[in-house]
Amino acid sequence: MYRLIFLLGMIGSGCASEPPKKFLALGHIYRWDDTNDRMDPRIDALDVSGYDGIWLLGDLTGRTSERASTLDYIDQKFDLASPSTHWSLGNHDLIEGDSARIVARTQRPTFHYVPAAAEGLNVLVLNTNLFVWPRSEVPAVRCTQLERQFDLLNEVTALQQPGEQLVVLHHHALLPQARADTFPTLNLVWNFYHPEFWTTCDSARTFEQHYLPLLDEIRSKGVDVTFIGGDIGQRAKRFTHRDEQGILWLGTGINNSMDPRFPPPYVTDFGADHILELTYHPQERRLDHRFIKLNERVEVPAR
Repeated sequence: MYRLIFLLGMIGSGCASEPPKKFLALGHIYRWDDTNDRMDPRIDALDVSGYDGIWLLGDLTGRTSERASTLDYIDQKFDLASPSTHWSLGNHDLIEGDSARIVARTQRPTFHYVPAAAEGLNVLVLNTNLFVWPRSEVPAVRCTQLERQFDLLNEVTALQQPGEQLVVLHHHALLPQARADTFPTLNLVWNFYHPEFWTTCDSARTFEQHYLPLLDEIRSKGVDVTFIGGDIGQRAKRFTHRDEQGILWLGTGINNSMDPRFPPPYVTDFGADHILELTYHPQERRLDHRFIKLNERVEVPAR
């Protein structure tokens, strides 16, 4: 009898134990030359097969959706329609292109929710390219998309349960300056930072006024919230900040394929490029992260 109980206990514990899940976040990975259709050669050489999920944070090439052949190339590397690959579009992904071409490859909307990317870990993918300059004229279809994206956030807010994790993938910088009290200005960190972007067409509401209250509500439920943005790498190589609400803000991006002899004035950081690896522990509902020097993972030179 004791032997049977012991064996059942061992079986039960084996079923309950779930191994950690690893995710790779990559942003601003385009190659700095005039081809506009290639990633940094180190990303080409990077082995991504050992990850449970790939999170793409935008600006994959200079003009990612301009030609079908470029999307073929990206698709071959990241398997864009895979349930474990998620892409938050960057502005370079849409230059001379069309989001419909990307949607045809990913087979999911440009903003979407992924419940249970791992047990207790949920992912929300935002399309920050939809946000608009204040007082600008925008087509009605874009306004409708903005409404739908906010509706999705409302739905996600209602679905979150205490003890879970919510990861929010985005491209453009979203952290309000008022919550970044350790930084004199976020313009020194992000490639492009414009806190006054409107997130709706029917009133002058910004991300801070419109989206952030719902995310604070999610956090107040006892849900860990982590933002990961990809429009970084020119002025800083990595970004980490936890605000007073307990929300964690991360940024990752690269630029070392740029020719250092002819840097544009907006490039101020020439340090080593880093990529972001995240490890989720299902039993503890804990998400860890670490920045890894890209050149330690691949031997291919940046140029």
